[in-house]
Amino acid sequence: RPLQDVFAVQNEIAQEIARALRVSLSAGERARIERRPTTNPLAHDYVLRARHLLQLPDPRTNEAALKLIGEALVLDPTYADAFVARSDALLSRYWPRGEAAWLDSAVVAARHAISLDPGFAPAYAALGKALNIRGDREAALEAHRRAVALNPNLSGGLANLYEYDYGRLDEAARLWERELETDPTNAITIYMAGRNYQHLGMTERARALFDRAMKVQPGFPWIEMDFSMTYIIEGRPQEARAEIQRMLMEREHPDALLWAGQIAAALGDLSAARRYFEQGFPEASTVWWKEQAGITLAWLLQQSGDAERAHHVLQEASDRFEVRRRGHPWRPEDHVESARIRIVAGDREGAIQALQVAVQSGWRLYYADPFGGNDPILGSLQGDPRYDRLMAEVKADIARMRARVVREGW
Repeated sequence: RPLQDVFAVQNEIAQEIARALRVSLSAGERARIERRPTTNPLAHDYVLRARHLLQLPDPRTNEAALKLIGEALVLDPTYADAFVARSDALLSRYWPRGEAAWLDSAVVAARHAISLDPGFAPAYAALGKALNIRGDREAALEAHRRAVALNPNLSGGLANLYEYDYGRLDEAARLWERELETDPTNAITIYMAGRNYQHLGMTERARALFDRAMKVQPGFPWIEMDFSMTYIIEGRPQEARAEIQRMLMEREHPDALLWAGQIAAALGDLSAARRYFEQGFPEASTVWWKEQAGITLAWLLQQSGDAERAHHVLQEASDRFEVRRRGHPWRPEDHVESARIRIVAGDREGAIQALQVAVQSGWRLYYADPFGGNDPILGSLQGDPRYDRLMAEVKADIARMRARVVREGW
């Protein structure tokens, strides 16, 4: 059959599967199956190829994906799926560049997709993701709910991000389970599910998911750092150090030295951490990582008595943070980052206040995040009763959520 019949073929296959399984399709499911997103098969091919490229979070593949999406929109300017892909690609571009305008552009693309096809659930999914990262949490939740109403099968891929980002890790685990069933070959989904279990302190399950993500997509970034964090959580420093050496030998990502530095800092190996940061800082692939590494490097320079350079590096990191979040509401982890900056700047009172806001806003990323409970900068506040109470509150809440996940079998 000609390529133009690709959507008709997909429709027939879905109908045959439903009949073979003796499943009755709802009106919404039938409409989704029969939907023809574009009359141009080449535009459809371009978007599929772009989606494949977006599976790997890398600036080079992102650029190639955006080019394909642009070509698809030249062929069909009313192709809602292409605008959804553009929104996702622009959102991915935000992390390496750190410019808030990319978030706004992602929101615009998602809203344009909705205007072209108001019943297209993935368009609301894209809008929810972009609004969530931008810090518009209530608007994000509204978009998530609309997407779920249009297509309940998308619920795992939407609501989990909201629950995960705002501290309801048990609810996220329930939703990740469903998402892993519906999209078992998406490496990013598998990785994020692993991160969720890591934040719950369920390290064996997290490692199993990280292994699975690597099998689906060899060379997936960040996973070596997360493997190291699972060993730190378990009190196994030698295994964590072995992961550092492995990531440095492979050096498959330009940020590997920065990851090694953050893990070394969490282990208390401060001289090694400074060495890794000094080497890796000029090669940082994203503004976000350069920002985070800059804060830690400034603290390390302080510890070694290089106050002047520490001040300069911290100022650069603080400026990047301000540019990245300018004009947008802060998310819980932004308040934690503000606390880290304030500690290095000598403002302990301001740091405690920032952490109080973070915890009240739902920050529960204590275990897995190298900028959380294992971060030596935050750890320098230990002994302050207010800090100790906050962290005890966070850990108790995580323990409660972990017990629920175990009890429910999620």
